[in-house]
Amino acid sequence: CAAHPDLLVSSVDPTEITLVAGGAAVPVTFTILNGGGGPADSTTATILVSNDSTITTDDSQIGNRAVPGLAASDSTALGFGLNASADASAGILYVGMCVEPVSGETDTDNNCSSAVTVTIVSSTVAGSERGADVSSTPRLVVTEVRDAGR
Repeated sequence: CAAHPDLLVSSVDPTEITLVAGGAAVPVTFTILNGGGGPADSTTATILVSNDSTITTDDSQIGNRAVPGLAASDSTALGFGLNASADASAGILYVGMCVEPVSGETDTDNNCSSAVTVTIVSSTVAGSERGADVSSTPRLVVTEVRDAGR
């Protein structure tokens, strides 16, 4: 029986963040694990934004990161900064990551992470903001930061 790779997002840190529209980026780290018994080739992880807490490849892409090849049981931490544009609407969104399947991977149902709950607040939090329309997706910007542990 051949050993197959199995890429999954084993952890997300932090699981909740608050962004001030037009404010500083907040670092988020996703850890990618090869939980399979065989080596995984290098691939790409896509950063996604969703209106619900279930992250899927159908969500809106806002960036991507390279995932190095991983031996069985090895992991890598992918960090990035996340901020909201100055004209972003106040509201709650969800950000996650999905790893592109690699050759030989037999279980691809676990390639997407759990969600980071992102609360966006206006830089001028006023009473009128409480009733803000959150139906339009605020512009989230991914800024590259040094990977954790490097």
